[in-house]
Amino acid sequence: MDVGDTYIRDFLNDFINDIKINQSEYMSCGNGSNLTCDDQWPINRGSDKRSIGSDVFTYVTPVIFAVGITGNTISLLVFLTKNMRKLSASVYLAALSTADLMALIFYVLVEWIRKGIPIGSGQVTAPFLESNGVCQIILFMSYSFRFLSAWLVACFTLERYIGVCHPLKRKDVCNLRSSKRIVFFAVIVSFVIASFRPWLSEVLYVGPNNVPSCTRRPEHTNLSFIYDCIFVVCITFLPFLVITILNTLIIRKLIIRNKRHRQDYFTTGDLEKHLTWTERDDCNTEKERKTIELTKVSSSNSLT
Repeated sequence: MDVGDTYIRDFLNDFINDIKINQSEYMSCGNGSNLTCDDQWPINRGSDKRSIGSDVFTYVTPVIFAVGITGNTISLLVFLTKNMRKLSASVYLAALSTADLMALIFYVLVEWIRKGIPIGSGQVTAPFLESNGVCQIILFMSYSFRFLSAWLVACFTLERYIGVCHPLKRKDVCNLRSSKRIVFFAVIVSFVIASFRPWLSEVLYVGPNNVPSCTRRPEHTNLSFIYDCIFVVCITFLPFLVITILNTLIIRKLIIRNKRHRQDYFTTGDLEKHLTWTERDDCNTEKERKTIELTKVSSSNSLT
């Protein structure tokens, strides 16, 4: 057995052991233990032996954060330019870039500071994050913008669907005024839904060293679990389902329209009508190309 095979075998053994350890810790949470799953993290993360998952989280997360901040900032600046501000789609995409930036700051960055930076046992990386008030504000912001980010993509896809499949309603829905109203409504709904999370959370002192931890209230453990389950479904499965269905209908409509135009080319004998349809098709082809590009944007965002 060469060195490469030995390294792969050791890597797989460490990975399997990490899974077993994490599974046993998770199963012990709430089953006769005085600590919740969130409470156990600050104690275990300070151990000398770090798992593979912890190393990946520590070193990969900053890269993801930097790429996300850079890309969303550039996107926001582009969609706020003078020419782009005139498009209704830019309202959704600018709001989406803003929501993603806030989610990166209040969720990804905060979680990396709390759990990704190696520290000694019984210590806290950023004590101000584990204080009442700051704890609730961060939870509210992270939950709000994660929910908003997911559903802005769905709202944007809905506008594309109406523009392609219901062109008679395009003027009423696909305009700046309607886009701003929809985005404003999505923001309000996000804030209302996220407002329950701070009420269910507080800072508790856990472990032998009384380490502060922003976690759920013990008296609301079951309610907090139900809320988190519903929230996860609302920001993953439901928007993904809506976006997938709408994009499928958009693509189906474009295919049918393209076939209809091609049939008209072969059934008409009038050259003038043929040229008219050709001009229309060139215009529609350009619109369809833009629609497909926007459809790809909404599909890619639904998978992230």
